[in-house]
Amino acid sequence: MLVRRLDYYDLIELPNGRHVPVPIAIEAIGIRNVLKIPIAKEVRDDQFYWCNKCAELYPLYEGSFFKCTWHNPESEKENEEKISILKRLVNQGEFKKLKYIVSTSTGGYIFVNKEGKIVGRSFWFPVDKWQIPNIEFDPKFTLCNLKPRDKRGIWYEPIYDYYRRRAMMIIIVGFIILVAVATYLFLMG
Repeated sequence: MLVRRLDYYDLIELPNGRHVPVPIAIEAIGIRNVLKIPIAKEVRDDQFYWCNKCAELYPLYEGSFFKCTWHNPESEKENEEKISILKRLVNQGEFKKLKYIVSTSTGGYIFVNKEGKIVGRSFWFPVDKWQIPNIEFDPKFTLCNLKPRDKRGIWYEPIYDYYRRRAMMIIIVGFIILVAVATYLFLMG
């Protein structure tokens, strides 16, 4: 079973460059629709957001993981507009106009399967911040029990699935070799 990690700090980028946090996007459009959004090549790291005023005030400023709300505050109306744009694009099926931006830091995460069902969560899962029901902890869906399935670490598979699949391949290849050797000896002999 493949699972995908959705982090508290991941973002959905709108066509106008504004961002919606993934927990808010899940509440607005649902997990299944969030999974349909293409994953961007850029990541949210310590230099993701840039504030010109902070750069003028602080000579060593190199960007920030968080958006500067001192110089760029957002009103409730602006936040509602972002959500309505997101809902409109999803309802029109225009997922390619959106980008899913993966975070390099974590604030707690959930694991979901391809159907959008939540199958696990992190130890430090902030239930009060995610507007989804409390999820029981399943020990087979923790990062220490999962192996990345792709280079970017978006999709994971449980380690026991990985080793079971490898063991099956070894058994199948061994059986094919055994049949080939037996056939060769039978024909030669």
